[in-house]
Amino acid sequence: MAIDKANSMYQKAKEMSYPLGTALSLQAIGNTYLNSSTPLAAIESYKEALEIISKDLMQTNMPRQF
Repeated sequence: MAIDKANSMYQKAKEMSYPLGTALSLQAIGNTYLNSSTPLAAIESYKEALEIISKDLMQTNMPRQF
């Protein structure tokens, strides 16, 4: 089932501490929810994905002081 595959992707990305993979898997989870007519659950997954990727981008693009 698609949700099981997406959840497996999510777990693996979390174990690897891979924010992009985590965000992409949450997007896949959201897509699965959306396609199964549960839009509120989809929105929550999409919001979590955006939070993760935004936080990661902020950390990556922070100027470094030497």
